[in-house]
Amino acid sequence: MRQIATGRMIGLVIALAATGVSIRFGIDAYRLNTRFYDWVEARPMETTIDLSQPGAKTVPFHQTCSISHGEGLYVDWRFIEETTLDVRDQFAGLNGTCTIKDSDGQEVETVPFHTESVQYWGGETLLAELSMFPEGHYTATIQINSGAPAFANQEQTLYARYQLCGLEKIMAFAAGAFSFASLAVAAFAAGCIAKGLRQDGIWRTTENTDTKEESAPSANHTPNS
Repeated sequence: MRQIATGRMIGLVIALAATGVSIRFGIDAYRLNTRFYDWVEARPMETTIDLSQPGAKTVPFHQTCSISHGEGLYVDWRFIEETTLDVRDQFAGLNGTCTIKDSDGQEVETVPFHTESVQYWGGETLLAELSMFPEGHYTATIQINSGAPAFANQEQTLYARYQLCGLEKIMAFAAGAFSFASLAVAAFAAGCIAKGLRQDGIWRTTENTDTKEESAPSANHTPNS
């Protein structure tokens, strides 16, 4: 008589469910890891502007990250560290602000930048630090109150960039760990039931006890003499 092998069925369900969970978390880990490296390369705002002339320019600001430890306003100007020139000498006279507004025109923040706020580190020239704000579509207005004469007749590229430390990848690491753990559970469950499935599938054979009892001679039966 054939019956469903309950233990094998439970093991099969666990193996399939754990495999599904592993795939889901694996996809999440890949997506989160990819998103982190997109943030590394991202420039939520980028525009060209003449830093030597007073004036204002408003451009789109597309915020895609709100968990980095910081965000900065940079100018794409390469400082030659080997020279005796102080990076701030190039920006002498510069004074202005960067104002961020949301899609409703409400001001999110205004940060000043000037000669003393300029910093050079990591191969980039930082004009000002921006506070982190939620993801979404914004505008940035760059207001030059007084220009830096050293940049006369030269348009410079201003851009925003996320300041990432690597902890932003923690969710990707967590998803990857869950994926690996689920895969280990699936492999263990599959290993426990593999032999039985190969031999008998999901069925197991049992003897019919009623038939055995009918065919067995009675202990009280006495042959005819």
